[in-house]
Amino acid sequence: MGQLSQQLESHVSPESLPPPIKRPKLIGRAFYESLGSPKYILAPMVDQSEFAWRLLSRSFLTPSRQPSLLAYTPMLHARLFKETQSFRDHHFQPIRTGLPSPPQASPEIPSNGEQPPYLDGHPTHDRPLIVQFCANNPDELLQAAEYVAPYCDAVDLNLGCPQGIARKGHYGSFLQESPNLIHSVISKLAQDLSVPVTAKMRILDTKEETLQYANLLLDAGASWIAVHGRRREQKGHETGLADWKVIRYLRDMLPKEIVIFANGNILRPEDLDECLEVTGADGVMSAEGNLCDPGIFAGEDGRKEGEKTGEYWKGRDGKGGWRMDAVMRRYLDILYRLVLEKEPPMRKPLSTPSTVEDIHLNLGSKSPPVQPTDSTP
Repeated sequence: MGQLSQQLESHVSPESLPPPIKRPKLIGRAFYESLGSPKYILAPMVDQSEFAWRLLSRSFLTPSRQPSLLAYTPMLHARLFKETQSFRDHHFQPIRTGLPSPPQASPEIPSNGEQPPYLDGHPTHDRPLIVQFCANNPDELLQAAEYVAPYCDAVDLNLGCPQGIARKGHYGSFLQESPNLIHSVISKLAQDLSVPVTAKMRILDTKEETLQYANLLLDAGASWIAVHGRRREQKGHETGLADWKVIRYLRDMLPKEIVIFANGNILRPEDLDECLEVTGADGVMSAEGNLCDPGIFAGEDGRKEGEKTGEYWKGRDGKGGWRMDAVMRRYLDILYRLVLEKEPPMRKPLSTPSTVEDIHLNLGSKSPPVQPTDSTP
């Protein structure tokens, strides 16, 4: 935990930030490469992939690898974000005073003492970051996106939400039947927004229809596509497995310069590289797997660091996992230091017994148990 504490403490002073540098707007693979070509992506999750969770997920990676994790915000409603100050303040807090209205024209984070970075999109620990919106109106989405553009790397259009509320609001996967509208929404941002636009989609009934759909998004100006390998109907008790073969078909049929992320069936760390191998995608995205295991992206080097601190334990069979109390400490430390901006309370060190005597001592016994022998029943 000491290493995490140092990382959290090192960013606070706005004076330590470099002055903003204006860069040309990159798109497509050039944009992806400018972010370091991240292979692992924390998926957009409603009410889940918020600031503290993103930092928690990044914290399990070694410091040198943390910028390689691309993260998405939860899906935000574009119309509500555009119209309602309280909605913006509640869901996106890049500066303490709230987002200025009208939104800033400059795509750079203010670095002066009056407007230091605060939470979402902080340049030293919450990047690269994609802000995702649901929308069905080009102008509304552009106006919402202009608020967040100074504090993120791109804006994503949600075309995957399969829930009833998306059907009622005519957004998410229920825009599939409105290709002209989808094209106009994406092309509006591609032309007028200061940062790139991307799209997250689901597969359709056939691989050929899915390819046609993907080409629609790319032709409209999406810099990359994230493909959930399930159809819109696959939800709830009918969720089933994601079809990696369809994602592989897209990879084989689309030009190599097109960036594709694969989504679906990622429940364990070993699923990440298997998905990349099977689909040929540039990156792999995890949602539920990340919620079950926020250290899913840690990698072998991150897990080894966790073993040193007693946060990651392995059994005799070689299988291991992150201790829940250690995960909760990390999460609370993030809230204390970055949100409340004060030191967390002192806690006892995490216990890491390694011998029979140590285990017995922790249980309060005065002497170790009698070891069984061959004659012991």
